Amino acid sequence: MLAVMERAKSENTDTPELMRRCSSFCYGGKHIADMVEPISSAEEFVACLKNDFGWGLEYHRDEGYLICNENNTECLCPVVRAANGDISDMMCHCTEGMLKTVFEVGLKKPVRTEMVTSIVRGGKSCVYKVWLDGLTEQEKDVFEQK
Repeated sequence: MLAVMERAKSENTDTPELMRRCSSFCYGGKHIADMVEPISSAEEFVACLKNDFGWGLEYHRDEGYLICNENNTECLCPVVRAANGDISDMMCHCTEGMLKTVFEVGLKKPVRTEMVTSIVRGGKSCVYKVWLDGLTEQEKDVFEQK
């Protein structure tokens, strides 16, 4: 599948978007939905990200985005693990898609996501940028708290 997607890059196919769509399998399979769907407030969502997922969060209020660090020293993706890390970094787009779903379900608002760095791409941890458009001032305050 990844080899076909790599070839599709040269044919102007939006392969990153195709990979983002693959994330629904992990979102349901890892029971992340069970953790995120019952959330009813920004406070609960931030607590889930920090306490249940163990993620580091750094909110940039003026720019409207959040830096989200998974705080892992190895890739958690089962596909990457099965390939012993010998895999295209296109797999990171799948994780972007899963993160987008986690945030949109948890906040009940649309977001945009971007992989900043990943273990597959040589980083020490997977780090994402999440644009949190449409937050209320109270929700912004919640994300701004350390």
